Amino acid sequence: MAVKLTRRQFNGLIIATTTIGGLGVYPSSVSAQTAKKGLVIVGVEHGDIVKNSHASTVYNIDATLASDDDPNTEYVGKIVTKDYAGMTEDYTNLPPSTTPASCFQAIVLRFLNLETGKITRRIVNQPVLSPGERLTGLTYLANGTLLVAITPDSAGANGSEPTRFLILNKSSQTISVSGLKVDQALDSLLLLKSGSLIGLVTKKDGTGPAEIVDVNPKTGKVSFTNRISLPADRRFSCLAEAPDGTLYTSVFRANATTELLKLNLAQKTVTVVAKLTVDGMPWYHGIQSLILTLLDQLVALANLEYRLPNSVYTIQLDTGVMTKVRDLKASRATLLTNISTKWGIS
Repeated sequence: MAVKLTRRQFNGLIIATTTIGGLGVYPSSVSAQTAKKGLVIVGVEHGDIVKNSHASTVYNIDATLASDDDPNTEYVGKIVTKDYAGMTEDYTNLPPSTTPASCFQAIVLRFLNLETGKITRRIVNQPVLSPGERLTGLTYLANGTLLVAITPDSAGANGSEPTRFLILNKSSQTISVSGLKVDQALDSLLLLKSGSLIGLVTKKDGTGPAEIVDVNPKTGKVSFTNRISLPADRRFSCLAEAPDGTLYTSVFRANATTELLKLNLAQKTVTVVAKLTVDGMPWYHGIQSLILTLLDQLVALANLEYRLPNSVYTIQLDTGVMTKVRDLKASRATLLTNISTKWGIS
């Protein structure tokens, strides 16, 4: 059973996190002070089936945000019309024939304010993915662009297709990832403090061998640059960078335990930090995302097997002890680091 936190305990866990500068304007749901502290986690998840092709634009999503605490206001502001109110699934008006057959679902961005525990959400109301595709990476680029990695399930109809990027800025575009084998996918994305974009490559089913690669966000080109050698017999997931440049990742072991590992790219070393536990028991499932703030507060998006949705946890770096913060309906998550574009409004 997860630990239930009071509001004071919740704030105590999270408030010592990070300070991010150079941010833009803020909606009423998130104060400038909260955003500058780096107290906003951004998650991405499958959305509704897009009702018709007229919804395939991102320009009318700059509206008041809906709250996850009010299920009756999924679509708000400019996006509420007689055509979209309620957003019931309608298979009679599908996207145009030029849309890939697998792409009928929108995606949802959820913004968790760690200072208040409140969640707001924003809908990318385009046919960009299907239930047979997974959201496998999420990161902000230096200019505030939000980069989403989408990977076809290996057992699905489009299983041979490559990972692709959904690039969200003032508008959106999609590019295919190149440089991977048919059975490989990008399982994680991370913008390093140096400005380089890296990713974690695994097989599409999540198994190893895993490799850390360099990624060109403009072209989608993946380059295998031998940054570090990872054990081939382990199931790696997630990448996070500490303020000193140290990388952290997680490994799910065959004995149903999960380990937190430290990666030193300069020395090319891999070190086990701790075995992850929750409520005194081994964490027996994988980790979807890891986030490290500037003050070394490690945050994870994860769930125990058969327990949905995912939840946000804090992790003690020295012991691996996990403490649940709250549920977050998301497949991948990242830290809000730039809100100069609409995709940073939380």
